[in-house]
Amino acid sequence: MIPLLPRYRDAFNTVLQYPVWTHKCYYGLKAVALMGSTRVLESFSDQVPVSDVLMQLRWLFPLFKDESITAEEKAQRMNALLRPSCEFATVALQTHVGVRESIFAEILPQLLELLIKEGGNRDTTVAEAVKVELATTVAVLLEAKFPYTPPNAFALLSLPAFVEEMEADESKLSTANAMFAPTAEAKSETVDEEEEKASSVAVVKRLEEECCKVLCSWLEVDTRRMTAAQALAVMYRVIASGPVFDSVANSATSFTTPLDEMTKALNDAELIALPDFDFINALLESIRDICLFQHKLAATTLEGAFQTMSTVMPRLETALTSFKRQSAERRSAKAACSAIRHTLVETFLAWLHHPDAANLLTSQVDFLHNVAGTLADPRVYGDVLAVLRVSTVPEARAEYASCRQLAVVTLCQAINQLDRYSKSTANRIVSGLTRIAAACREDIHPLANELVLPLLPSMLDGSQWGKFLRLRTEAVATVLVGCAESDDFQMEKHPWISDFTSFLLDPVVSSENVHSFMILCGLIRAEHKLLLHVVSFCMANPHAVTQTLHEPLARWPLYEEDVDLVVVTLELLEALLSVNTLRQSVDVDVIYATILQLSENAASEGLDVISSVCNRVIASLGTKH
Repeated sequence: MIPLLPRYRDAFNTVLQYPVWTHKCYYGLKAVALMGSTRVLESFSDQVPVSDVLMQLRWLFPLFKDESITAEEKAQRMNALLRPSCEFATVALQTHVGVRESIFAEILPQLLELLIKEGGNRDTTVAEAVKVELATTVAVLLEAKFPYTPPNAFALLSLPAFVEEMEADESKLSTANAMFAPTAEAKSETVDEEEEKASSVAVVKRLEEECCKVLCSWLEVDTRRMTAAQALAVMYRVIASGPVFDSVANSATSFTTPLDEMTKALNDAELIALPDFDFINALLESIRDICLFQHKLAATTLEGAFQTMSTVMPRLETALTSFKRQSAERRSAKAACSAIRHTLVETFLAWLHHPDAANLLTSQVDFLHNVAGTLADPRVYGDVLAVLRVSTVPEARAEYASCRQLAVVTLCQAINQLDRYSKSTANRIVSGLTRIAAACREDIHPLANELVLPLLPSMLDGSQWGKFLRLRTEAVATVLVGCAESDDFQMEKHPWISDFTSFLLDPVVSSENVHSFMILCGLIRAEHKLLLHVVSFCMANPHAVTQTLHEPLARWPLYEEDVDLVVVTLELLEALLSVNTLRQSVDVDVIYATILQLSENAASEGLDVISSVCNRVIASLGTKH
């Protein structure tokens, strides 16, 4: 096949660049030839030189700006070739790294100009599908030029390190909430080159802002609104992160416009047919991503967005009544409502954590009292409490206290009847407890007993396992960390703490050993008070060290599934034996010899992770031996 490839490519290029446009059949043939060239790029990219791809791109896109032909002929070209040309460019972007900068510098500005001209022209004969494809390609190229992964909205609240937050979407986690611009090799530039570059950047910025206005206008056009809703978050981010050439006032207006327009579209959208539900979800996703980017926004704009988002759940309930019961359409609408609710929860979390929403106390309190309950997701309570707790607004402290009480009462009611809920809802309730405890920190201690005690029986009797048990363990541990931070909390007056410590050291469900030990490590690292409590427990229960922590290290050979348990056991032992009172109550010589033997065995089997931790613990024991 490979020897035939040049012949195919030559045939495609000959047809595509045949200098005759006199009949519509030529347009069809050229489109087919271009699609053939694209398939070649996809399947045999290593056989196509970068120079050929560049030549093709530089020949294609000027076709749509040719001033020597009539407007009708130009529209014909666009209808026939613009969509396959956009596909060729996006495929080349993936297959040929060497053309990326040329696409960004040469092709993208041309596409921006086309979108401004054709997207804003209501009288054009260019097909709707072509315009939509053009806007989609612009968004794809901008996303590639300025890559960015929004953080997980559920990760905005600071949680203890041992909390896995398994109910959140881990695929959205990002290590930083900043633009990841591709790095370029540094080079010296003359003054003329720098001025030319600045001028070019200014031109592109103007084009991006004009495109943003066009896309905002598309929100009112049924055939284009989905594309606009999905692309506007990208346009906003690109504009907001770019250089500012205009006055501060003008720049603030351009940054605010996309969110203002999407809020208006969200408010005006009618929920009559299934596509309306998809549009609402797309708007909320873009509003969420704009808030997650955490660039400066006007407080009035954020307040307006909150007011409109607050109406979404009641509108969904009303819209569902318009569908016939037991109909397939109603089932689809209910599924769409579930997706919208999940997106809405993430959007509210992103809104709550936006720096410019920090002083919107009335909206924050309104959210907790009147909106949070409609979302059927208790995880949101912790975020609003965290925001209120650190607020600098004078009235915030009193509101925080009353809102904390309301959230805890609401959650306690749910925790006391977990059996009534589905497993996923019960998990969200337990995760809600984790997040409230993390948000309130030491303020949680007066409420600890009523939050924790309903969860413990099912943990201690072995009736819970897997994810359900791990979420409950994390929740109780997070409450305990908050309690330990308070000087007023006396651990000896709460027997459940010893029960929980015993459970962590010797879980009823043996498969949870690793997770339990990780939780215990997290607790004793978080608060010295907790370390001393666990040490006291171990001294009162000697088997905790000899059987639970020491004997597992003496087993050999080890299996792959044992590695994590051995590592976390060593880390736990190292932390506990740093306290002299415990060291004096156990036979350190035996433990030292066991770990030394384990280190030698691990090194001989190439288990470097275990060997490394062993050496660290040996060094720690040796200095105090």
